Amino acid sequence: PERRLAGGSEIAATTSQAGKSLLAAVQQSWNKLKVPLQEVVAGVTLSQPRLKNVVDLTAVAVEYMEEATTYFSSTTRTTTKVLLEILSPIPLTGDWAGGRTMRVGALLAEA
Repeated sequence: PERRLAGGSEIAATTSQAGKSLLAAVQQSWNKLKVPLQEVVAGVTLSQPRLKNVVDLTAVAVEYMEEATTYFSSTTRTTTKVLLEILSPIPLTGDWAGGRTMRVGALLAEA
């Protein structure tokens, strides 16, 4: 079967060691959980130890998935920032004289 993102995704594979380690841990925990789940689907009799094993392995898999989700959802793509100067007239006098305040704010932002 073809993977959903296999046809030209713009999402690049992670190159960070932390990301690769998390993905490896997720894959390993899934591989351990997959066999007992397939046995359940195949109709193997569920004993208490077998059921506890499935619950324990599921908890481990969920923990690794949550760690990976947290990591990848908080990782941002680094981009080059471009200076963009915007000229906008702001009154220095009158009913709303925000020019002086905006000037101070702009100077602080530049610092």
